[in-house]
Amino acid sequence: MALDANAEIVERHRHSLDLFRDVERTVPFGCGATVFYNYVDFQFGNTQAQDLVIAARVEPPDLVAEIRARAPLPFTARIEERDHRFYRRDGAIRRHNELWRVVDWQDGREPQRELLFVNDCRVLYPADDLVAEDTDG
Repeated sequence: MALDANAEIVERHRHSLDLFRDVERTVPFGCGATVFYNYVDFQFGNTQAQDLVIAARVEPPDLVAEIRARAPLPFTARIEERDHRFYRRDGAIRRHNELWRVVDWQDGREPQRELLFVNDCRVLYPADDLVAEDTDG
């Protein structure tokens, strides 16, 4: 949601492992953030000229959330995943991708593209069928 609001990511920690296949994933791999109470946070800053409110509710089994503002935001933002691949290194299967934020302005300006994250981590589920690149030789 912070990415959709074109917020500045102040603090974010990645997961160090890919724990599950994409079957029930609703956002691209690597969009999540690790939070560990009193040690690791996720923080973002509002870059808009108006206050934003995050509203959230539980509709089992889902967490449903939205960003609210007094006036429509002057853009739409989306996440693009690039360079996604599975590969084997040192006997372990790894997953890699880049996540880019693309902001489309309603006033006709050129879209803004920003590399947000480069994710690369070890996969913990059977994924031999997904490996396209083998760097073990």
